Amino acid sequence: MAKAARKRTRKQASKSERRLELDTWDIALLKEDPLNAKLHTDFQISTVAKSIEEFGFNDPIGVRPDGQIVEGHGRRLEL
Repeated sequence: MAKAARKRTRKQASKSERRLELDTWDIALLKEDPLNAKLHTDFQISTVAKSIEEFGFNDPIGVRPDGQIVEGHGRRLEL
């Protein structure tokens, strides 16, 4: 018995969903999140530094509009 083909549909973003934007920020304007649960060892930061040196800075740091870091604290520490 043949399987029926599934119709794929793309979900449309609602007006209430925000779009991500890529901006360039002065590193001095970025603020650490005091509630960040992750601690980064010197080894982890040096590993991040080597990766950035080898592959480039390809994973942006996520920030809120006020500059508070949401994700990417380790990359920020390396800079």
